[in-house]
Amino acid sequence: MMNKMNINIFLLVILVFSCTNPFSTRDVEEPSPDKGSDTYDQPFKSEYVLSNLRFAMIQKNISNYMNCFIDTSLVPMNYKFIPDQSIPKERFTGWDLQDEENYLRRVFNNSDKIEFEFIDKDITYTTITTSLDSVQTSPFRYEMKVEFDTLAVFSGKARMKLVKNVNSLWAIYYWEDFRDEISNDNTWSFLKAIYK
Repeated sequence: MMNKMNINIFLLVILVFSCTNPFSTRDVEEPSPDKGSDTYDQPFKSEYVLSNLRFAMIQKNISNYMNCFIDTSLVPMNYKFIPDQSIPKERFTGWDLQDEENYLRRVFNNSDKIEFEFIDKDITYTTITTSLDSVQTSPFRYEMKVEFDTLAVFSGKARMKLVKNVNSLWAIYYWEDFRDEISNDNTWSFLKAIYK
């Protein structure tokens, strides 16, 4: 009887020491922008807006994308988009925030995957006016790869103006898109015009 009890105690001790502690904490898993995680930083700094814009595209998150733009109920301004000059201007007549949401919803619904990068990593922000807390970015290059039935690449340059609202959050109120000397014919404006 004693031998059987010793064996059971011995097996119990081995079992306890061979298992991991069920009460220990696990390692924190870093969010991956490619796996549907939701990466969005409250834009208390103007720099966060472009980062949020990038992740919204990669994660195909329409809500986070739209949060990058001004809320006209919090800022007394209208949103303005200036397309690349190669696109007929009448295609963008009256372009507003609803058009931003509509085109992107169509892009997200028709694409399998989106890759997006700012080619220029050192985007500068210059104060426009302190009375309204607004800044403008230096022109920056971007590249977006969208997997439709085939891979489509959109690249060019953009300049944006941002303003801080009454909640001290930054948002885009002006967006100018144009080609640069090394971009292809398909700018972001071209994507917007197709999916308007």
